[in-house]
Amino acid sequence: MIYRIATRDEVSRQFDWLIDTHEDKNLWSKFKKNQLGQLDKDQAIPYYGFVEDDCICEAYAVKLKEYPNRVYLKAFRTRPEYRDQHYFTGLFNYMIEDLRKRGYTEFSVGVDSEDTVNKSRYFHYGFTKYLNTSPETYSDGSSCLVEYYLKQLDNK
Repeated sequence: MIYRIATRDEVSRQFDWLIDTHEDKNLWSKFKKNQLGQLDKDQAIPYYGFVEDDCICEAYAVKLKEYPNRVYLKAFRTRPEYRDQHYFTGLFNYMIEDLRKRGYTEFSVGVDSEDTVNKSRYFHYGFTKYLNTSPETYSDGSSCLVEYYLKQLDNK
């Protein structure tokens, strides 16, 4: 297993795979365009976990202009056949350490207010400070209340 920052081409290929494997190809095409746009503007860092040349888990850190010490972590995904094998935990730890070395000390996540499973996971990863709740409407027209949580590191 290799954890590292993905190249733009690897991000593009991963989204091509996601588009191919999901029913709503237009929605995933929009996600791809958005993510590549963030990469092109140096607004996000893509973290991937690879087995051989296949990306099996991923996450993104989005830089926040209004909070120079904070990043927003999003798009935590692991291919179904690799779930519950701790691959994402390895990627998460690699990502936090890399971001710490870059000077970030605060990490935020958002989770659907009714998603008790992921809220429990995020709490386990140290996202224990509640920030706020905000209604979100997604590009597919669905909506939910999103709770935002913060993980803080000591300045070391």
